[in-house]
Amino acid sequence: MRLTSLFAGVLCLATLAGCAGSRTAVAPAPSWTFESPVKAGYYIGIGSASKLAHPLDADAVAKQQALDNLSREIRVQVQSTSTTKTLQVNDWLSESFNFSSESTTNEDLEGFTLVDTYATETEVMVYYQLSKAEHARIQEAKRQTALALSMEHLETARAARGLVQVQQVVDAAVRGLDVLRPFLDKPLVHVAADGTETSVPLELVGLLDDCVAELQLASADSSVTLNVSDAFRGDVVVTALLDGKPAPNVTLSYRYDRSEFPTRGEAVTNAQGEATITLEKFEPGKRGTALEVRVEPKAFVQGLPLLHPFRQAAEGLQSAPLRVEVTLTPIKVSLRIEERAFGKKRDQAMLAPAIQQALQSANVSLLAEDANADMVLTVEADARPGGSGQGFTTVYTDLVGTVTNSEGEVLFTQTLTRIKGIQIDLLRATDAAYTKASEEITSDFVPALIRLWHGF
Repeated sequence: MRLTSLFAGVLCLATLAGCAGSRTAVAPAPSWTFESPVKAGYYIGIGSASKLAHPLDADAVAKQQALDNLSREIRVQVQSTSTTKTLQVNDWLSESFNFSSESTTNEDLEGFTLVDTYATETEVMVYYQLSKAEHARIQEAKRQTALALSMEHLETARAARGLVQVQQVVDAAVRGLDVLRPFLDKPLVHVAADGTETSVPLELVGLLDDCVAELQLASADSSVTLNVSDAFRGDVVVTALLDGKPAPNVTLSYRYDRSEFPTRGEAVTNAQGEATITLEKFEPGKRGTALEVRVEPKAFVQGLPLLHPFRQAAEGLQSAPLRVEVTLTPIKVSLRIEERAFGKKRDQAMLAPAIQQALQSANVSLLAEDANADMVLTVEADARPGGSGQGFTTVYTDLVGTVTNSEGEVLFTQTLTRIKGIQIDLLRATDAAYTKASEEITSDFVPALIRLWHGF
């Protein structure tokens, strides 16, 4: 019995020893997996990925995260040590630097090395480092390359300025500044072979500002007068000048009030630096306005990406606007009004006062004679009996309105017939018919005539 117990105990110990010997030893986790290392002279990037969340590509995800963290550390340290001297050139350069810093990607990283990796059954971890000295060397080489390229853009912009090609100046200057955007926290002075130093961002921005600011807008006349003979339509020719020379392909924006709301538009200068702006379709009653013309800075950056910082900054490029006073000459109208009843001239005039009041509210000057009139408005009206019954009398009024110009040409004609008046006797029925005729001619005929005069 005692031998049996001893044998069982030995067998149990042997079994336990065999189980313990079959287990695989797990390497202890390195210190960098739970405490981020601090190494003077190096940027550090550590990333991890769950094998459960990324069963097929946990290694690649961990490496990507490590590079993201490495890039983020570089960005934070660059921002914390950047000087503001370069950024004070203007707001756009400052905003561009911030934009470039925030958009740094892993593709910008070069010279980094893989220090170590660590994996468990559930996780993969990766450790990258990048020598600050190596990173600085690479960035300096890129900066010098960017300076050389931006100088080429600067020379292109200067040449375009000499040829008065404003759009080409803007394009070249923006390209030059774009090249420098990743390095706006560093000195950006180009040193030529002969020792000439050029602060490239300052030169590019200054060229942009000066080129647009020195654009001058001119017109042959400081005021224009529009007349009814042209349906209150006229052209204003505006010339864009740079250094006294015509500037082609410059977009101008303009506005003027032709109704209750302002009218806006754009025009582009031709090869002679001229742009034609047409003024038309003024609402009746409008007596004058002012045409305001200015260089449209946003047009210079239409080809840039929607999120490009210079799209917003372009609004700061301003030049002196042009103002042209516009006057609408009152329409000189002579009236010829004949009011008849049953073929005989009426003693009481009802149409004339109504027509005069309707015309005077629309910038019309009424003349007693035809000689100096722009237009002659002739209205011929006659009343005719329409029958009677049950103690009431009906009268119809027919009228014809005709407008001729100073040469006697017919411009407008309208006929209104069977305008009914009903009253207890013929005289009152005639007055009632003429009252309705007055209402119709002021609500229909005169407004249509006035709109015709204004080009509608």
